[in-house]
Amino acid sequence: MKEITSAQHPLIKYWTRLQDDSSFRKAESRVLLEGKNCILDVCKTTIPKRLIISNPSNCIVEAEEVILVTEALMKKISCVQSPEGIIVELAIPKNAPAKKIRKLLVADRIQDPGNLGTLIRSCYAFGWDGFFLLPGTVDPYNDKALRAAKGATFHLPLYSGGWDQLQEILKEHELNLVVADLAGCKPSECTMPLALVLGNEAKGVDVELPHTKVCLNMSGPMESLNVAVAGSILLYLFQDAP
Repeated sequence: MKEITSAQHPLIKYWTRLQDDSSFRKAESRVLLEGKNCILDVCKTTIPKRLIISNPSNCIVEAEEVILVTEALMKKISCVQSPEGIIVELAIPKNAPAKKIRKLLVADRIQDPGNLGTLIRSCYAFGWDGFFLLPGTVDPYNDKALRAAKGATFHLPLYSGGWDQLQEILKEHELNLVVADLAGCKPSECTMPLALVLGNEAKGVDVELPHTKVCLNMSGPMESLNVAVAGSILLYLFQDAP
């Protein structure tokens, strides 16, 4: 077990940069994950590069390297006010193209990491085949997105690209493009298999391909729902569609 006590140590600087800089995370293909339950879940199938702990009792998963840090350094590395004293450094998953996709969720410029993480969690929970992120969508490996996803980010295939790349997937898997909108048909009227597009919290979807619109009818006085709530309901409604 290696011990670090100085904030000037290169690894401390490396980890804080991983937390703060999405471009650096992408270049390094590394990410930090915290939260005991998430770590225990993800590490059932993945061995982390490093296990960072502030107390030897938190050595609860196997890792290539175990590093003990002071509580002050743990707070410096962590993105939460009251760290649990355990963080793992993981490789960002490299997803192989799926052999068959019947239900694909697409995010178009979703900006709130909590919304994105919730949708990733719901997508995985309701058995969807993958999640495609269009340009302008927040980094799914943002700390807030990871915490909202509760580990689902490391189990659900994530893809990214522009509308051209999405169109290739639609053609290959014969998916109907369906866009969530305030005006549209009922979910039961949509044709499977499909790719469901959820848009920016303020501007909605700026779709560049032929599509069908789908909406959730609401009997109450609210005009709309939060994208994570509306999206999760649609994910649930479509999960058993033939």
